Amino acid sequence: MVYVSLDGEAGPLVLGLPESVRLCLVAPWWRDAPGALARLVEFSRGPVAAACLVVGYEGNPLHPLFAGTPS
Repeated sequence: MVYVSLDGEAGPLVLGLPESVRLCLVAPWWRDAPGALARLVEFSRGPVAAACLVVGYEGNPLHPLFAGTPS
């Protein structure tokens, strides 16, 4: 599942149906959740994120969901 925001951010959230269901049940409003959602941050910076580049209307890649360097 890939998330694309109106603010020009995009990236993968989960891989597969089981993780999609888990995300919807555990953190349906994940963008407003306090603290770090470690699994989402890890996934959005890993090899899947590198292979899942989302390009905007003007042909430029959108910004990653979680800016900064991996911890």
